[in-house]
Amino acid sequence: GGAAGYVNLVTKTPTTENFVRGEASLAFDDYGTDPLFRSTLDVNQRVGSVAVRMNGMYEHGGVMGRDVAEADAYGLAPSIAFGLGTDFRAIFSYEHLKRDDLPDWGVPGATAKGIFRYDPVAGRAGRDNFYGLASDRDDVQGDRVMARFEYDLSDSFTVTNQTVWDRSERYAQYTVPTGFTAPSTVTTQRQFYDRLNESFSNQTNLAGTFVAGGVKHTISTGVEYTHETSDANRFNTQNPGNTNIFNPNPNRYNVAPLNPTQVNAIEIDTIAAYFYDTIALTRKLDLVGGLRVEHYN
Repeated sequence: GGAAGYVNLVTKTPTTENFVRGEASLAFDDYGTDPLFRSTLDVNQRVGSVAVRMNGMYEHGGVMGRDVAEADAYGLAPSIAFGLGTDFRAIFSYEHLKRDDLPDWGVPGATAKGIFRYDPVAGRAGRDNFYGLASDRDDVQGDRVMARFEYDLSDSFTVTNQTVWDRSERYAQYTVPTGFTAPSTVTTQRQFYDRLNESFSNQTNLAGTFVAGGVKHTISTGVEYTHETSDANRFNTQNPGNTNIFNPNPNRYNVAPLNPTQVNAIEIDTIAAYFYDTIALTRKLDLVGGLRVEHYN
């Protein structure tokens, strides 16, 4: 499906506290999947009104309950803040995420009880079977740069200006089990995804609290501009051949390089202004109202 709307991303940025935090996990299952190792590190160090923070993530291994599929990724997110504890603060951050996964597109519908394609013979196949190719891949690289400036107009009001540049590139080639023919044949199809997204945004926001009419108001108001581009290649599908439902062969097909058959490009500009107010009617009851006006081209 296509979800729409706005997602509020809160990035880890430097704080006034010095700390070093980390965790590591090693996951197993009873299907014989390769163990999945994942670790994270979060370091924050402050000197006076300046603080630096480094977040890191690394994972490598199998996908629980599945055979052959892999999850491999790492990420780094350094950031620095100036003016902590003062009325004016400047925060700069960078994020880099890289994924090199071997994707899994599931099992034939004939193996699953309760759907109309179910076949009792196919139902005996292992639910962890992998019907893709060992050469399948799902590669993602994301980079994000942020600059944010905050100024406390008073104890109750803060104005913020934030600029973000974001780039996300994904290329995937994955094999889908498309059908089952008794007694043991699975048909498959190889599909492709190739897209590059870039965005630039700038937002100025005023947030604060005040009392009017005997009730407390918390407001957030501002303007924002976003410029987005998206460029994609479209490919024909490939037929990687049939495989056995009980013992699928992930090395059954030699990959032939494909050239795109179509390309598309999208460019979007958005200008918006908004005002939101949260009114504390009682200690347990709030009334929230707002208005957003947006020009989308």
